Amino acid sequence: MSIQELIQAGNGSTILMVTPQMLQEFSLQVAKLVQEQQHVKREELFTPSQFAQRHGVDRSTLWRWRKNGLLKATVVGTKIYYKDTDLITTSRED
Repeated sequence: MSIQELIQAGNGSTILMVTPQMLQEFSLQVAKLVQEQQHVKREELFTPSQFAQRHGVDRSTLWRWRKNGLLKATVVGTKIYYKDTDLITTSRED
């Protein structure tokens, strides 16, 4: 049984006795998880002006897209920001 399985099966008051090999395997699993999480791309936040310029539209278009549900906004305090993944693209069938 691995350390992770022991932790998951524990009831909060379990005492673990592990071998050096088990500890090494667990530390490699933790290191791999940390490395994978660091590779997750952090999305950049853009101001409305930056986002509009980036997508070649006017700021009023951003307002209309938000009103029509095509664009989500990230609000931080009283400021509005956009991420590229907030823009919902739809494909049109001809």
